[in-house]
Amino acid sequence: MTKPKIITQLETVFGNNMLTKLLDEYREIKKEFLKESWSSCISHCALFAELTVAALKILYDTNPIDLNQIHFDNLYKDLTSRQKPNPEDEILLLAVPNAAKTVYTIRSKKKIAHIKFIDPDFLDATLVSSICDWILSQFVLLKCQSSPQETSKFIHSLVERKIPLMEEFDDGSMLVLKHDIAFHYEILLILYKKNMRISKDHFTTIIEIEYRQKLNTAITFLKDKKLIHVNNEGIMITKLGIEKAERIISEQEKSKK
Repeated sequence: MTKPKIITQLETVFGNNMLTKLLDEYREIKKEFLKESWSSCISHCALFAELTVAALKILYDTNPIDLNQIHFDNLYKDLTSRQKPNPEDEILLLAVPNAAKTVYTIRSKKKIAHIKFIDPDFLDATLVSSICDWILSQFVLLKCQSSPQETSKFIHSLVERKIPLMEEFDDGSMLVLKHDIAFHYEILLILYKKNMRISKDHFTTIIEIEYRQKLNTAITFLKDKKLIHVNNEGIMITKLGIEKAERIISEQEKSKK
């Protein structure tokens, strides 16, 4: 499959190795958040924050950096003390490092006592994962000349889930490789994998559909079960839908053993 233009542009800015590690860590953040593994999510956010300041160091110095020896505080002080002659530098040398510092600080203070009337890890994970969303969006917006819509679509695409019983092809079409999965659950698995809202028209380019009513019937079934949310923009999987899709995948994996 052709590499997305934004990926190619970011590789030019940060280098292939740095970008791969940054995006891999971002995917782990989203995966752990969806699993409601709050503590693990926070830990991955802190690693993302470390990679963020390392990426900025590479951007401004163009020198290699040992990614196994990232000293966050030193890099943070170095970046924020530099001259910031334009608005882009204000964001990349001040706002982004400060955002990363917030994430890193929250991870470091986890042993501090919390008021226990609400799970503090959930609140912390919600905040730091959102900050990581913002940091990545700034890299794309500032270095790829992308619109907010393109940036949002790209970030959503990073968290597509890998499903062994599905195959995706170079034209964007997909095939469920099992004959005993009902068509409405094929639609659910596509929504689970894509992790984004998909229009009905787009579905006709993703999966082979003999007639439009078949798709409408499947959507009605899933909607009645509260497995999807439907609006004028298209269809998106719900939390119940995610749970159902993961059960289907687990059952299929067990049947192979």
